[in-house]
Amino acid sequence: MNENLQPIDMNISCFARAAISLIFLTSIAKAGPIKLDSDGGVNWGIRTAGEITDSPFVAQIRLAANGSLICSGAIFNHLYILTTASCIEGYAPDELFVVVGLTELNDGTSYFLDEIKPHEGYSKNGISRSNDIAMLKLARYLKYNEEVRPIRVPETWESGLEIAEGSTAIVNAWTAYKVLRKFLQTVSSIAYCRMSYSALDLPISEFLLCATTPPKENDEHGNSGSALVQDSKLIGLMSWFVDGHPDVYTRVSLFAKWIDEHNLE
Repeated sequence: MNENLQPIDMNISCFARAAISLIFLTSIAKAGPIKLDSDGGVNWGIRTAGEITDSPFVAQIRLAANGSLICSGAIFNHLYILTTASCIEGYAPDELFVVVGLTELNDGTSYFLDEIKPHEGYSKNGISRSNDIAMLKLARYLKYNEEVRPIRVPETWESGLEIAEGSTAIVNAWTAYKVLRKFLQTVSSIAYCRMSYSALDLPISEFLLCATTPPKENDEHGNSGSALVQDSKLIGLMSWFVDGHPDVYTRVSLFAKWIDEHNLE
């Protein structure tokens, strides 16, 4: 399958369609390109991931028809990938496949899907979503190596633990540059996030987590399902964003019980 992979078409992703639609309706201008420095990082310290061994849990989710990237995910164990329900909404297992172990477009190993398990309570109200999480069951077991490894996911007992406002986290995302990038964000309080989105009449529930890039820089965002990591643990999966406002993630710790119940290795 790898020999037939096509260039990424960021325009067809479900995440991109939703974001573009909302931006059009609210007349929000899209941010310009990020500013690169001479060695390939942005001018406040973002760097390309370089080696997948830095982020071996990152997975791409692609269309079987043409290999186009539609969203991202995170390796949970030998058999499951975690992503957002909005990422895979409307697709059957045979319409998608997963690629792991890559930092550039045509690397990595491909895996077909056996089953797609979106959260039973997932619902969408415009771009705003609730219970935006899903598990993808692979048709065969992942082979772990230094380029393919799971990420630690919060345990059930950690579901009530707060993530400190102002603490930093790392986004591992596939961007318009078509390479895996890592960049820093700062965790926002739920109160600040609600205030920011109130003008757009978009609700922010306690099941969501918000984070921002430094205000003096142009925004850079992940695509749907991009992993937000803190202390080597998956704390968020990119759900949606609007330029000029905090990025919105599914708060993974609050779904620890659901993940455990659907982990049928």
